Amino acid sequence: TDISKLNSKLGEVVTAEFLVSSAALYSCIVGEYSWDTEKGGVYTEALVEALERDEESVDARGRITPALVKTSAAKKVAAWAQQNGKRQTPEAVIRERDPIILGVRKLVMQNPAPT
Repeated sequence: TDISKLNSKLGEVVTAEFLVSSAALYSCIVGEYSWDTEKGGVYTEALVEALERDEESVDARGRITPALVKTSAAKKVAAWAQQNGKRQTPEAVIRERDPIILGVRKLVMQNPAPT
């Protein structure tokens, strides 16, 4: 939602403290391309991997957060772009009034080695 349009409709100033939490994840910045491979979108593939399998997307409490997913996916896209001589820089706009949790994974505790 365009905040200026929202402001004019409401006739009052709307500040970030009144907005709900939100996260917008973008596959690239303005002026770049969002590249595809035979499997599909490079960013989409990195995003799915970050959400489903990547341990970097999970905090110490097992929560999957937008900031961690963005960082994980961006690393994967950067590696692909470098290998393929392309530019693609994923971006995110995250506003958290309350924490945004995309999912939770069970943490697997490893048994300590017997002494």
